[in-house]
Amino acid sequence: MEITQINPLVDGERRLIANLVMSTPLLSACMEMGKPELFSEGVCRNVATWLWEFFQVHHAAPQRAIEDIFLFKAQSMRKEDAEGVGLFLKSISDDWQPTNLDLIKSQALDFFRVSALRKLRDDIDRALLIRDAARGEAVVAQYAAPAPIHSSTVAMFSPKSAGIVASAFNEETETLLTFEGDAGKVLGSFAREDFVALGAPPKRGKSWWLLKLGTESAKRGLRVLVLSLEMKESQVLRRIWQQLTGSTRNGQSAEYSAFMEITPGRYTIVPGQTLSRTPILEEAEIAKTMGNYAMYYRGDLRVRTYPSNSLTIARLKEDLDSLQLYEHFVPDVIVLDYADIMRHTSAAKEMRDRINDTWVSLRGLASERKCLLITATQTGRATVGGQKDADEADVAEDIRKVAHVTKMIMINQTATEREQGLYRLSCNTTRDEPVAPSQLLCTSCLAIGEPMMEAHMIANVDIQAENDEDEPQRTPTRGRRGGFKL
Repeated sequence: MEITQINPLVDGERRLIANLVMSTPLLSACMEMGKPELFSEGVCRNVATWLWEFFQVHHAAPQRAIEDIFLFKAQSMRKEDAEGVGLFLKSISDDWQPTNLDLIKSQALDFFRVSALRKLRDDIDRALLIRDAARGEAVVAQYAAPAPIHSSTVAMFSPKSAGIVASAFNEETETLLTFEGDAGKVLGSFAREDFVALGAPPKRGKSWWLLKLGTESAKRGLRVLVLSLEMKESQVLRRIWQQLTGSTRNGQSAEYSAFMEITPGRYTIVPGQTLSRTPILEEAEIAKTMGNYAMYYRGDLRVRTYPSNSLTIARLKEDLDSLQLYEHFVPDVIVLDYADIMRHTSAAKEMRDRINDTWVSLRGLASERKCLLITATQTGRATVGGQKDADEADVAEDIRKVAHVTKMIMINQTATEREQGLYRLSCNTTRDEPVAPSQLLCTSCLAIGEPMMEAHMIANVDIQAENDEDEPQRTPTRGRRGGFKL
């Protein structure tokens, strides 16, 4: 089959057919939900009929075999019909294999429900046209809304159900991102339909951390959409490129702190380390590097910027629909920088209630789109100077935000830690996961866009207390200021 980019003007019905050609799990689900006659006459119904017939025999999607099916079926088709189907099939790319299968299944069910209602309306209109009340009533009585078929129950005391119960604990299909080592123990896993928030005082690097979660997701083969509401496009692109390439903006030498193992499992902090990497700034070299990333990581990372207080929930949904329709891009991960500066369209009088409505809507969006949604929020003024650690109770504007998220990660720094480029992360609000027994201490180098170079449990790090006071979680040894080396 010739592989070309799909025509961006193709409608939702043809997108569904293209996905059905390529995806066995989707075709299997749609065999339960609908029938070929629910598709429009012509290209879509013809191809759908072939798909249903093929699956009943082979229990799989035809993928490239659709070309052989077409060549056989075309012999008995009108020339103009065969030409239409042929042009459509040539547009199907291997990229039509859906990555966010739950979302595509949900959209397929919506399609079948609307199509079934349209068919019911047409059947009733025909009965009314011939004034046949009995026929119309029979049509209504026989109507069954399309729905996934759940044909079995699980017997919890039967050994035959052991495999089903065991699979309920295997979340590999749901988990999208998990960091290695101590970072994974503290931050936990990030899964589809999760709504995650980073909480920190102003100017503590929340945007860097959001981009970190985005780039790490893309490196794991996921489709990531970064939405920035406060930085201009060039600034976001520079930050992401620095993070991906690990270089300073203009090739300067940068300083950072590092961990040194003093005994097995015990570490100390060594400030004043330096690194220097040549930035990749020439267009040809950038293009080559991008190609290497696409081939090696197999992910996709896209950026959109909006003026502050301009993006609404409705506009966000429209843009996600447009990306799916015109670019066939369905994000697994959405990084929103950040929710509190979205435009609030709620009728609530109080600002805190309008912000709460936005967070409720974002939680619903993560569930509706079957994606991981990550955003950030500021903490109150008591945490600004670093003398007080921020926790969930310090979330600005409305504590109800904590109730809406599936995970809240708090980012803290004392003044000394900020000088050394150290971050402390904790995660006390999480779903289905135990709370880590210790904070995570991270070394960073924001000069190369990296907020987490290394990370260990702070309980395993020996830190000199400032003024000889025993406060290991707040005052690591003072070192040289991280950043550019002058």
